[in-house]
Amino acid sequence: MTIYAKQTDDLNLVFNTRTDGPLTVQLPKDCTFRQKVLIDRDDLTVMGNGSRIVWGDHNGMRPGFGTGASATLTIRSKRTSFINLEVENDFDYLGNEAKSGEDPVRMMGRQAVAVFTTPESTDALFRNCHFSSWQDTLFADGDENRFESCTIKGNIDFIFGRSHAVFDSCTIVSVGPGFVAAPSTSENKQNGLCFRDCNITCTDCVPDNSVYLARPWHPSEREDTNSSVSFQNCTLGRHIKADLWATMWDKKGHNHLPSENRFSIDEATLNSLR
Repeated sequence: MTIYAKQTDDLNLVFNTRTDGPLTVQLPKDCTFRQKVLIDRDDLTVMGNGSRIVWGDHNGMRPGFGTGASATLTIRSKRTSFINLEVENDFDYLGNEAKSGEDPVRMMGRQAVAVFTTPESTDALFRNCHFSSWQDTLFADGDENRFESCTIKGNIDFIFGRSHAVFDSCTIVSVGPGFVAAPSTSENKQNGLCFRDCNITCTDCVPDNSVYLARPWHPSEREDTNSSVSFQNCTLGRHIKADLWATMWDKKGHNHLPSENRFSIDEATLNSLR
């Protein structure tokens, strides 16, 4: 079944339409939907046709809100595909950072997710999609995620989570100093975040030697983490630090080292930095 959505439609209703078989949704060309969307039906294909979904929640909106709850698009389903779709979280990160630390309006929870694949989701495919935010753009926590020819923008841990996620021929854009990836892979998974033939680049305003490729995220509520990230045949930009990896403290006061986790980079990628 195919549904041709209109710009005035509620995408939560359209995407979660119940059918006897797979559902394809065609969005109108180059439209903007200012909506927060949760998908929990299986076997859905979204043809974005260059359209954009945008919302502006963030972790610090209220006590206990949480990083995942800030997502513009949440996928809690199986076998979901997205083609040529833009998803943005437009929380005013820079405006918030410009406020004084003593300003009561300044938010401490600055994580603002664009796309969240939840642990309940499996086999999510994104092709020719564009995700943008600042901190925590893509929360890849589902099983078997695949990203093909996508563009992902952010500054701090902007690709993170426990997924086995493959990034093929993607453009990974740092928009400020920070960290590209923060995997939290379960120790029983062979692979975590895998970047293949990707262009790891930055905007003009990002200083040279100001971004780490990855650091190991160990969520305090989980004891089974052994973070995994790999870079194969990628191109590294001028912003990437020569020492590549950073450590990361957890909430229990333990500093996790890349050498204690599964971080790897091939010679072709390493040579692109020299």
